[in-house]
Amino acid sequence: MIRSLAFSDWRAQSITDPLSFVHKLNQPLDFILYAGDDVARFQDGGTNYFAELSKLTKQGKVLAVIGNDDIPDVRRVLDAEGVHDLHEDPFSLGDFGFIGLEASTCGPGLTKHSEEEVAEHLEEQYLKLKGKRLIVVSHTPPFGILDRGIRFAREDEYTHHIVSAAIVTHMVDFQLNLEGLQSST
Repeated sequence: MIRSLAFSDWRAQSITDPLSFVHKLNQPLDFILYAGDDVARFQDGGTNYFAELSKLTKQGKVLAVIGNDDIPDVRRVLDAEGVHDLHEDPFSLGDFGFIGLEASTCGPGLTKHSEEEVAEHLEEQYLKLKGKRLIVVSHTPPFGILDRGIRFAREDEYTHHIVSAAIVTHMVDFQLNLEGLQSST
C-alpha cells in the first residue's frame, strides 16, 4: 500500500497549510503529489516548500508537474532536493510507476501541449515503466472525469471541457498492455 497526499492549484491558500496538515497526520506518507499551477509560490526566498514537504515523507519525495498557468521557467522550483519533476522523468516505487503530465491541451495557458505531444509523451514515459501499475499525475483532467470548467468559457456556454482525450486513450491502451503482460507470465 502507498500512502500519499495529492493536491494542485494552490493559488490563495496559505503556503504553509500543507506542512501543517502533514504534521498532523497519524500515519506517515510515502510521498506527496502536486499536480501543478502556481508552482512559483512554493519558492519563497531561500525556502523551497516542496523540499520542506519532501522531508516529511518516508521516501523523501514530492512528485510534481507544472500547470497551464505556470511559465516553463518555473520548473526550476522542481529542481530542489527531494523534489521530482514527473513530466521530465517518471518515478518508480515497487510495483508502481508514476507518470507526469504538465500543463493543458486546450483553453488559455502559459504552458500548453497539443494532444499529439501528450500522446507521444505518455507513450515515452510508459515505455520506461512497462509492467508497472501506472499512476498518472496530470494537471489537465482526462476526458469525462471532472473535466468541466467555468473559467474561460464563452458567454454562450456555461461550462466547457478542459481536458485531454489522449490521457484516456493511452491509459486504456496501457491497461490492456499490462493485463496482457500479467496473463502471459
